[in-house]
Amino acid sequence: MKRKQSTDSTLQNNPKLRWRGKPLWNPSSWSWIQSNGSTISSDGIEQGKLVNARMFADQDGAAAIELSIMFEGVTRSTLLRLDDSTGILSLSEQLNELRGFTFRQIAGMTFSQL
Repeated sequence: MKRKQSTDSTLQNNPKLRWRGKPLWNPSSWSWIQSNGSTISSDGIEQGKLVNARMFADQDGAAAIELSIMFEGVTRSTLLRLDDSTGILSLSEQLNELRGFTFRQIAGMTFSQL
């Protein structure tokens, strides 16, 4: 008897979560902007707590997710894009339900099919 394969996966191993062919979920490699507009180091960013995840479209209409986190008392934001943008809405909705969790906690969680 064949077992039905699960369509659930973590953010780190989901084959659809890629940007420019590389796995997307690696917060320490992302560029972050502080609420005052300056860029910051990403050391320890996995301990930041998710404040918001919202779908975003740039001036050309390209879909992305704007993530905001609270880390060391400062709000920081970044944009995430996917090679296959059809998963942007689903991912942003699922992430937004996890407000208050750290990125380290979120990285190990199981997500439904994107």
